Amino acid sequence: MKSGWSILCGLGLVLVTGVPMWAATTPFAITATNVTMSPGSNPVSQFTVTGIPMTGTLTVACAFAGAASMASKAPICPMTPPRAPYQVNAGGTVQGVIAFYPPGGPIPAAAPVAGAALAGVLLLGLGFRRRGWNWLALVVLCVAFLAGMTACGGSSNGMTPGTYPYTISASNESGSTTPLGQQVTTTINVTVP
Repeated sequence: MKSGWSILCGLGLVLVTGVPMWAATTPFAITATNVTMSPGSNPVSQFTVTGIPMTGTLTVACAFAGAASMASKAPICPMTPPRAPYQVNAGGTVQGVIAFYPPGGPIPAAAPVAGAALAGVLLLGLGFRRRGWNWLALVVLCVAFLAGMTACGGSSNGMTPGTYPYTISASNESGSTTPLGQQVTTTINVTVP
């Protein structure tokens, strides 16, 4: 009987001394800073992901979290769809920035991709490759490329004042054959004065 109590007391001691060690680990969390977006500015929110639970990948995403009726007036968060995954180790930390752009304004790197795709279609569609230098095709191609680059353009001064909520999420996936994953989120506000 005495040995049974000794075992139970020993297990209790292990559990009691183990709790502070578990409490000392950093929980999986994401934090991000609020943003004030003045006309003509492209501010960034700085995010930090701590306590990454698994070695594998971490994907950070941003999505407008307000009413659907306000979505067309809200600043644009180009991390929707999510940014390509970061390679991470368990227990690690990742820091980065999320840029915001005026609605209807140009977003860097998005327009040249669209313009290049349009140029490729025009090259094939106008027979540019088959007939050598067709100057009319070249002029149309240049005009289409410039239109593609400025298609997202608009007045950045036409933003509707208000406070717009965004959900920033971090998803951690293991690289194992049995996929495991965890996600954390936080909400930030983008204020347009």
